[in-house]
Amino acid sequence: LFVPSESAGSSLISSAGTAEVAVKADAVRETSPILDPAFDLADPAAQLYMIQLCEWIEQQPNLVLYKDPPDCWMRRFRDWLGSASGPAGVAFPVANRTRFPELLVTWSMLHGGRNYFGVSTVSNRLVWARMLLRSTIDWQSAGFIISRQEFPKWQAVVEHVKTTAPSTLGSNPVQASDVWLRAFVEEEFVTGTALACAISVGAAFVTTLCFVQSVALAMFTAVAVGAILVTLLAFIVLSGSFLGVIEAIAVVCLVGLSIDSALHFAHGYIHAPRWLVEAAEERAGLEPGEEPASQLPGWAERVARLGHRGARASFAMQKMGWPIVSSAITTAGASAFLLFTTIEILRVFGVILVFTLGCSLVITIVGLSALLSVAGPKFTLCEACARGCCKHSTEHTSSSHRNPLTAALVSQ
Repeated sequence: LFVPSESAGSSLISSAGTAEVAVKADAVRETSPILDPAFDLADPAAQLYMIQLCEWIEQQPNLVLYKDPPDCWMRRFRDWLGSASGPAGVAFPVANRTRFPELLVTWSMLHGGRNYFGVSTVSNRLVWARMLLRSTIDWQSAGFIISRQEFPKWQAVVEHVKTTAPSTLGSNPVQASDVWLRAFVEEEFVTGTALACAISVGAAFVTTLCFVQSVALAMFTAVAVGAILVTLLAFIVLSGSFLGVIEAIAVVCLVGLSIDSALHFAHGYIHAPRWLVEAAEERAGLEPGEEPASQLPGWAERVARLGHRGARASFAMQKMGWPIVSSAITTAGASAFLLFTTIEILRVFGVILVFTLGCSLVITIVGLSALLSVAGPKFTLCEACARGCCKHSTEHTSSSHRNPLTAALVSQ
């Protein structure tokens, strides 16, 4: 939250890993701040509370770094008043509300505390104040961990200030840190990744359906792509990393890469030669020991005896297996140079890319081929429609040319 210097309650972002508790005295509306007339840091009770708040925050576990305690500027101001270099005859808290801003400005000019409060040039009143605290947040942690675990802790500090602060410190304190912005943006990236992956798998299903013209085959291909994504996410977690912005972008981008091998294998399966499919169907209907009417070459005979689905899957393996492997090797080889880069985003993208290629290759060659050999479709949509129409036409034609007497006998 960035508020102009004349506004009360500005909570200015300082650095990553820092949290700020600001005592807010106004609300920002466009560019003109509306000051809270109740805000008065010159109140002795407000001065004492600022020190009490520092001490309370220091006592909270896992909130601030004890090796770098809160920069309690009010406490340093109190020590200055009681030192030899301070003004004579002035005790803390300062009871003279008119002189308090003057003393505070004098101290800030001597000790560099001007960025902790703001003084109105019109009324010569303190209109906002803040505290800078160095928290224990690891800014390199995952965004969803920071937003769901660390952010509520500092919101609890704000609620504590609301319930314990005197009325002269205003009614709406706020806290801010630049790490919150990164954490919430990263959380949105991660949350949107699940939806993006679902949309990508759905688009892969539609695309595969257009190419292979088989709902079952498109579904199996989408299942293979989903298995690749799940394996990739498991690899990211097991490797000790987390799903950050880089990983989320890489996962979504690599969905299109993971479908290549599965789509090519599905295309080879459904476009097996007709003579091979018919030979497999013929051999599937033979009795034990019965020989087929026609003989095929050695490799084709072995493939045809695998059954209808097995013949298609075997043909797809012979036709598309080596191109799929070659494509994965060349792409992984070209991406391997990213593994040795010093720029983190390129290295992470390279690791995910190489793993996705290897995972896609294994799932397609081993998993998808076995799945299609057992439960693959026999025909495309067009082939099924053509067979149904041809069968209906043949039956209609044969019945129309049948002898009426024969038809009557058959009906009886």
